[in-house]
Amino acid sequence: MKASTPKIRKTPFIAAFSVGAVLFSAHAGGGFATGNQANTYYVGLGWTGVLSAIVAMLLLTLTMREAMIMYNSRGLKTYKQLFETLYHPFDKFEWAFEIFFYIMVLMAVAAAISGAASALNNYFTLDYYVGVVVVGLIVLALTIFGFVARFEKLRIFRGIKSAPVRSAIVSAFIIVLSMTISMAGLTNIIKYGYGYCGYLGIAVVVIPFLTVGVYKNHKYCREHAFADAGEETAQASRAEIRPDTVAAN
Repeated sequence: MKASTPKIRKTPFIAAFSVGAVLFSAHAGGGFATGNQANTYYVGLGWTGVLSAIVAMLLLTLTMREAMIMYNSRGLKTYKQLFETLYHPFDKFEWAFEIFFYIMVLMAVAAAISGAASALNNYFTLDYYVGVVVVGLIVLALTIFGFVARFEKLRIFRGIKSAPVRSAIVSAFIIVLSMTISMAGLTNIIKYGYGYCGYLGIAVVVIPFLTVGVYKNHKYCREHAFADAGEETAQASRAEIRPDTVAAN
């Protein structure tokens, strides 16, 4: 009997587009929209800036590949489990990624606020610091879907029982920190904030995934492929020597 070929479900265009849009928006924030990143890295650094951008995207792609293999092959449910698996047996080192993530969120929001405030200053001559406050309040109102789910689990917020109050406090806490950082100006946020976050990300994400992660993924997939093949062989052998088969012969 001919084995049936499994059908590969075609991914809808809208799903692929949404993933691409999220990936683009993760890289093209306030610094990109205002031209600050282009000025800081490409104009300021010349051809080395262009080369480093290509290398950075290559490293990002390879890192994401290993992360997805580790996540999917083991049926993990959260990023916390992912990094605990990566750092095992030093599971608590997962907090290094937590710190990196929190800093990156603050830098991204601060850059967005600073970029918008700079635009308001350039086009409407609105004072930069007034613009920071105005934009910060707007961002607070719009993001009260978004920050809570990620930050409300922090220990300092666990004592707040009311969900609406907790949501408001968490969002206000993040926005106030981001507004404070945005006072340093968009150029400094892009140059120093993003720059040092990049160094931290290389240390706690890129290098671990492209060294330990590659080794663990190869080892895990190889062992489980052998195990599956051995199980299938054993089942086939048992089927061949069943008593009813022997009697029939």
